Amino acid sequence: MAQVTVDEHVSRTEPVPMAGTVRCRLLGAPLSQSLSPGVHRCFAEQRGISIDYEPVETHLNELRERLAIMRGQNIRGVNLTIPLKEMSLEFCDSISPRARACGAVNVLTATPDGWQGDNTDGSGFWRDLFVRHRFQKRDPSILVIGSGGAARGIIGRLLAESLDVTLGVRHYERGKRLVESMQKHYGSHSVPVYDLRSLPTDQTFHLIINATSAGLMGMRPDVDTQVFARHPWVYDISYGPTARSFLTWAARQGASHVTDGLGMLIEQASEAFTLWTGWPCETDPVYSMFRSRYPL
Repeated sequence: MAQVTVDEHVSRTEPVPMAGTVRCRLLGAPLSQSLSPGVHRCFAEQRGISIDYEPVETHLNELRERLAIMRGQNIRGVNLTIPLKEMSLEFCDSISPRARACGAVNVLTATPDGWQGDNTDGSGFWRDLFVRHRFQKRDPSILVIGSGGAARGIIGRLLAESLDVTLGVRHYERGKRLVESMQKHYGSHSVPVYDLRSLPTDQTFHLIINATSAGLMGMRPDVDTQVFARHPWVYDISYGPTARSFLTWAARQGASHVTDGLGMLIEQASEAFTLWTGWPCETDPVYSMFRSRYPL
């Protein structure tokens, strides 16, 4: 399969601005704490359009039937979160290059030919950390913790930018399969894989990304504290109280900066909103509003 270039990593969809009520759904579990409905309502208000965006708790064995039903309900777009991002690939009628490369979908858009799958996690993460927070280390060495759907999107974007990535996982064989599948799309770029309990403590990581869902269960990844000894920037893709435990702990171990994933949530949602409606969004005002409600 052809290697994915940075240009190809951008969605090819050319949405058409639309009026009227846009019906969208968020699928996954758990959803009770999700900020996505409020974020999308802010975007709709910016453009003076009406949006019907509702969370629908959905488990893996319910996804096929739910998407089939939604095809007949005039649902324009669907966001997918834990644990559905990888499984949803098989229910897409077309898939963007970046979603295919990373093996995960977090956005579905209804088209005349069926569901079009895309992945905005990687680009949302990139705009938040590298643009909003201005992480500017030259040729950084990056440790990504986790092997789920969000981790896949982030790793895909980092590899598309030809950055140095190491993967730390709880289940080594799962991590190894992830890397092998992604290398089919990103050429021979090497991604070392380590069990979290055996990460190289003599290596300097400039950026550590917690892309696990451990915070949702009140836990944190079991990472050797020595990886923080050289004062990396630490990013947790969760936000608010869910991310606070890991980020506070990382700061105590020596992290130079800590950042949660609130901005990533808003940036990836903005891109999804544009795919569904054709309207671009102003993300900074939305970020400022939610940041005031959920301080780091």
